[in-house]
Amino acid sequence: MSMNVLKRQGLEFDWIDTKNFLKMSKRILNQIRN
Repeated sequence: MSMNVLKRQGLEFDWIDTKNFLKMSKRILNQIRN
């Protein structure tokens, strides 16, 4: 998604982005451990 869309959506999108970022971080950490 473009940054303009993210800015327009505001806090709601920031929250979704944070949630997705945490999911990706967990996946990356699991890969590093394996």
